[in-house]
Amino acid sequence: MRARALGPGSFVWIEGADSVVTMAKSLHHRFVLVEGACSRPCYSASPSRKLAGNLETVTTTHLDRDAIKGILPHRAPFLFVDAVTEVEPGKRIVGELHADRSKFFFERTELVPATLLAEAMAQVGAILVLYPEKHRGRTIYFRSIKACSFEAPIPIGSKVKIKAEVKKMRGRFGSLSVTAYLDDAVAATGIMSFALE
Repeated sequence: MRARALGPGSFVWIEGADSVVTMAKSLHHRFVLVEGACSRPCYSASPSRKLAGNLETVTTTHLDRDAIKGILPHRAPFLFVDAVTEVEPGKRIVGELHADRSKFFFERTELVPATLLAEAMAQVGAILVLYPEKHRGRTIYFRSIKACSFEAPIPIGSKVKIKAEVKKMRGRFGSLSVTAYLDDAVAATGIMSFALE
């Protein structure tokens, strides 16, 4: 979901909501409403401050593994993204890898292998690229990983936060900046380029 507020005396709503949520919460004293699924009219509210460029965007999307399977072709045991907590389509994403010992690749190791961490980072980036409806069903190919650095070992049992941002997107080709975190410390970084088919 994306919550937006437009200008003074603005209307505020959530785009892409899966269910009707009216007056769900307040952003800086502005009412948040649902567009599309909501049959009730949008309400206006006076903003508490002037917005830069008259536009503010807050991302509240959460995707579980079932929703992720609707975007990625990967399946267990090679699906490493367990959740997505934030998506700003075409811009950024925050996903999670839960390195549970119950998972096939983590049964006999004490640390998350760097190759599998890189794969999880690539999968989070792929969700960001394929998230828009116009890209659903397309195939993404990762072309290269540059400036990749593994900064800290990740013990099995950890929850890894993975953030990706679009650096460049031109036609079918683009690149992502991806960073994995263990707690608040950087565990790995890389620049991944891709192509869409």
